[in-house]
Amino acid sequence: MLYSGILSFIVLFAKEISIENSEVYFLANALTLIVSRPYAGRILDKKGPVDIMCIGFLTLFAAFICLFFAEGYILFILSALFLGIGFGIIHSTAITLAINKVDASRRGVVNGTILTAFDLGFGIGSMLLGVLANYAGLKIMYLASGFMVLIPFSIFYITHMIKNKEIEAINNF
Repeated sequence: MLYSGILSFIVLFAKEISIENSEVYFLANALTLIVSRPYAGRILDKKGPVDIMCIGFLTLFAAFICLFFAEGYILFILSALFLGIGFGIIHSTAITLAINKVDASRRGVVNGTILTAFDLGFGIGSMLLGVLANYAGLKIMYLASGFMVLIPFSIFYITHMIKNKEIEAINNF
């Protein structure tokens, strides 16, 4: 949902802060997206999901905060870099975690469900964030998006920490 706020409104936001070449945002985002995914996979395999997902959520949060404070190219591009890292980590790791939780015969269904949810989130997110931007402005929309990232981050962290403590308690028994 929050990613749609970037894709739908970043060109308008760039004009608002007097950036003429907004396409550089997409280039920087794409480059870090491509680079972050293989590293995320290696860290997931070595250390599990908690560390890498925390990095992903925090860099995604930083991307939106950078946009809130952006007045020129520096924070604008830094936001794109953080977005590429955060989205690259979260998207690929979430798909991997979901696919690994089901039987091999159900992996196509899981993948289809995730992609459908992503598309729905994009459509609904564009509308809801557009309404917010219309009333409060794009900077506030990006600030709100940053804090909305903290909701799934908190849920993920709490549920995985509880799960890890249960596993630790069983191992210590």
